[in-house]
This record gives sequence, structure tokens and C-alpha cells, in this order.
Amino acid sequence: MSNPQLQELRMILSFVQPFFGALILMCFYLWLRGRQVRDRSLVWLSLTLFSAAIPAAVQLATWKGTYVSAIAAVCSPASTILITITAFQLLRVKEAIRLHNLQPWPKVICWVVTIGSVSALLLILIAGSKASMLRTVGLNIDAVVSLIALSTMALCLSYSFYKYGNQPLIVLTLADFIYFAWYQFSVAARGGALVENRFLMALNITSVSIMTMLFIALTLAWGLSHTSRLRFRESEPVRVIVMFLDLRGSTQWLKEVSDGKYVVDFMNAFTEWTLSIVSDRSHGRPNVKHVGDGLMIVWEVIDNSLILTRTNAIVGLACAICGGYDSWVKSTPGFYKGGPASVAIGIDLGPADRLTSENGSYDYLGLPVNYAAKMQSLARPLGGVVIQEKWKLSDELSYKFTKKGKMVIGDECIPIRATDGVRLLTSNRNGSSGRNGSPLSSRVELN
Repeated sequence: MSNPQLQELRMILSFVQPFFGALILMCFYLWLRGRQVRDRSLVWLSLTLFSAAIPAAVQLATWKGTYVSAIAAVCSPASTILITITAFQLLRVKEAIRLHNLQPWPKVICWVVTIGSVSALLLILIAGSKASMLRTVGLNIDAVVSLIALSTMALCLSYSFYKYGNQPLIVLTLADFIYFAWYQFSVAARGGALVENRFLMALNITSVSIMTMLFIALTLAWGLSHTSRLRFRESEPVRVIVMFLDLRGSTQWLKEVSDGKYVVDFMNAFTEWTLSIVSDRSHGRPNVKHVGDGLMIVWEVIDNSLILTRTNAIVGLACAICGGYDSWVKSTPGFYKGGPASVAIGIDLGPADRLTSENGSYDYLGLPVNYAAKMQSLARPLGGVVIQEKWKLSDELSYKFTKKGKMVIGDECIPIRATDGVRLLTSNRNGSSGRNGSPLSSRVELN
């Protein structure tokens, strides 16, 4: 394939990738607007990609001579200014600027880039297409302000991915923008001439593709983190086993620890440890949701003939979590400040409604959810497991549930039983709230 053909292919790809990437971002922005989620950073990201597609579109057109040079010259500073403005429009970056009172810096950097870009453009237009000192100075100024703009975008994108906890994308972002910056200076050193090397052409195409995908990845991360708070799109009846798990004594522990990083590390490790127990079983992977200082874990049961086997298995898991928690804390390196005193668990099963949110995550409504949450709150003072008495447990599990009582919710009296660590004390009829905000007047009566 000849060099003109390679150049044409490069131009086609350099136009198509950012152009359709910009369209995807705009479609996503319009979709979110319809769901009451608005953020201008999506528009700015889309405009930045459009500006990256314009130079290739101009060179693919039939225009000749000075028109192409003039339009390409204008596109470069316009794109540089857009990149800089867009970097400071990213949601996590705006939050950091507000938090640390850095409002003057974005304005200063944007003005520096704008003045430098306009100065470079004027010098290049005055010099024309001929090699001259003015053109060389203009190209070098353009390269410098491009470096400032690219560095700003790279840092802001990397910070955004850092806040979303995605380290691999941070590395990819920095590598891509370092290449962009090197390429800008290499073009300036050649007097504005584009490369003819096939390898560098391939790198240019790859670099544009990566930038487009990084913008889309950031948009998806931002969009999905917000759509989880929006309205549900469908409901479906299901049969579930619900486990509510709470760290008992966490309020006092937080006061004593007084170290945010330690708390975050502990909670992450605790979640991972719990999921390693409840997920690695033949009865299926559960749906998990954080609820305050605990977890709501839900298994959907499709085959009713397996309900007894599943129930016994999950009660066994709950006992394993409660029984193994203390030794896990003591044996885990780095937990020198310990953890909350114990784990309290309530388990119930039955029909419920599965609600699917717009980002595809699930939530559940129904009596098993309310009952499991209430039974978990009764597992005091040292934690333990509380279940309904009517459940038929295996001999291996039955001997662990030595405490019996009755949980009264409204007009309903529900026999329950619990493990040794639970002291079933009578509670007042004070109209305490259930998980979904419905009033639950409840007490426990001892047998």
C-alpha cells in the first residue's frame, strides 16, 4: 500500500473514532437528562472529541492549499483550549477544587492556554506555509500550550479514575497523554509536517482510540454511579432467602479508632472476607448490598424443592461468619486496632419483589427483608444468628440454636430461635421503623 493510501486510511480512522465517540457521549448525556441527571462535563467531553475529529475531516475533504492549512491551524488551538476547559469540568475534579479552595487555578491555566494558543495561531497564519522564524516560534508555542493542556487533562482524568478506584485506567491515561505530548513536539520540530512512518501512524490511530475510550469509560463510571440512585424500571416476584448482617458495637469502635483510612481498610477487608464465605458455595452467588455498617445478602431460589437444603446451607454460613469473625480479626495483619465487637445476623425466606434499577442493580421489597432486618437487630448483646423457629434445620445446626422466643410485629406473633450469644430481651412497643420506613411495633417474649 502506498503512503498516500496509508495517509488517507489514517485520516479516515482519525475522524471516525473521535466523531462516533462524541456521538456516543451525546447519546448518553441525553439519556441521562431524561432521568433527571445533568452534568455539563459530558457535553464538554463530547465537544473535545468533535474538535479532535475536525482536522482529519478537513484533510479528507476536497479543499486544497491554504484552506486546509488555515483550518488545520485554527483547529489545533481550539482543540487545546477545549481540552483545558473540559479537564476542569469533570465532576470529581470540580469537587476537589471546591473542597480545597482551588478556584483561581483553573482560570489561570485556562487563560494561559488561551493566550498561548491564540498567539501561536497568529504567528503561524502570519508566517504562512513557508518555513520562517515566525512559523517555528508559533509551532513551538503551540506545542508548549498543548503540553500544558494535555498534562492538565491527563492529571484530571487520572484523578477521576483514582476516585473511582480504577488504577489500570490511570496508567493507560498517563501513557497515552505522554505519547500525545511527545508527538506534538516531534511535529513542531519538523516544521509542522506530519509523520510518514507506518509504525507512528499506527501509534497515532491507537492513541486516538485510547483517548476516545477513556472518555467513554469515565462517562460510564460517572453515569452508572448516579443512575443507581434513580427510579426503578421493573419489578418481578421472586422467592428469596435474605441475610441481614450487622457489625455490633461499630459506633463505639469508630470513636475509639478515629482513623478514616483504617476504617475503610477494615470494612473493605470484612466485606471481602464475608463474600468469600457466602459466595463460594454450590447454592448460587447472592446479590449483595451495603446497608450502613452491614450487608444485605439475598439468594433467589428458583427451585422450591431445594429450599430446605439452601436454608440449612445459608444458616450454616451465618454460623460460620459469627463463629469465625473474632479469629479472623485477630489473625489479619494490619488490624492492630481491632474491629467491632461481633457480628449479628438475621435470616428469613419467602416471596418478595425484585426491583431492577436503571443501572441493572437489584433491590428487594417484602416481608423476608423486613423480618430478617428485625431479627438481626434482636441479636444482642454479643451478636449471633436469629431465625424463625418453624424452619427445619439439620441435626448439625439445631443444637446451636438454644434460645427461643417470640417476635411480635404489629398483630403478628412470630416464634424465633437464636444461637447462644443472643439474649432475647423484651423490647418496648415504641413504633420503631422497619427497613422500608413502615412502622413496626415489635417486642420479643421469652419462652
